[in-house]
Amino acid sequence: MRVGIIGTGRMAERHLAAYRAAEGVHVVAVAGRSDAHRDRFLGQGVERYHADPRELLDAGDLDAVSVATPSASHAALVSAALSAGCHVLCEKPLAGSVAEANALVREAEAARRHLMVGYVMRFFPEFIALKRRLDAGEIGEARDVWLRRVTPLPEAAWYRDPEQTGGVAPELAIHLIDLARWWMGSNVSRVSAVLRDDRLRLGRPDSAHLLLEFANGAVGSLTAAYGAPAGRDAGVAGSRGVLQVEAGRVVPEREPEAAAGGDPFGAQVAQFVRGIQDDAPPAADGVEGLLGLAVVEAAQWSQEQGCAVAVRDVLSRALPVADLARYAK
Repeated sequence: MRVGIIGTGRMAERHLAAYRAAEGVHVVAVAGRSDAHRDRFLGQGVERYHADPRELLDAGDLDAVSVATPSASHAALVSAALSAGCHVLCEKPLAGSVAEANALVREAEAARRHLMVGYVMRFFPEFIALKRRLDAGEIGEARDVWLRRVTPLPEAAWYRDPEQTGGVAPELAIHLIDLARWWMGSNVSRVSAVLRDDRLRLGRPDSAHLLLEFANGAVGSLTAAYGAPAGRDAGVAGSRGVLQVEAGRVVPEREPEAAAGGDPFGAQVAQFVRGIQDDAPPAADGVEGLLGLAVVEAAQWSQEQGCAVAVRDVLSRALPVADLARYAK
């Protein structure tokens, strides 16, 4: 499989390392916005470096593309890659809005190409272990989920540019939203949120506090914030017990598979590659990417209006009536 990577930052490096470790995959080309990173990527076995992503796509010799660029550019690059006949693995968020994400889902379906969203937390061994134990019914009916992640602001300059990012909700909280939806096996029906820009004052929210109500009756509490030392915790309470992730392990501890470690980015790329080879759906497709964005938009709307917001209202406002039924469950 011949792969190209659009982007030259930290995430592009991780994608490159993961592809190099995947069997039957060759990274043919990398594209950035200038020639500044040419030697760094060509020195890692990449055949070509392009200063313009269009050149990479116009070559017409790629099977798949990773999009690992600043968030504001995702939708246009994913669309261009699909139009070029490529399968696409896009870093989150998939797009800047639910409407944009829906257009990409439609484009991928029409082109019969795989579209996967980089919800890499689904590939952390400890989170996989917790999911398996939930599905096995170890703690009965899952009723409450909580996730917290705080971290220093990433070093890349575009995180400080309000034109390039929507802030902590689509960049960081969206990972927690996806993980909560995946663990609970249910879509989010209603959101209440407090979004603040009082830590770094970048012109976009740097902390997000969300209360999620799920369609199956469960409730979730999520916090994501920049501007603090790195830390995270997560857990699920059920009708017969509680499972928590502490120091990378699921407790109460019972299974060696719950140990932290491994390579989540490698596992994510491997699943993307296998899905293309076997024509199997990706772990987090464009629909999952859209539904995560819908919760982000509901949180933003909740902050603006000072009340809880139904996710269906967000979807109804953004989507054509013909597309609404597939998402509003």
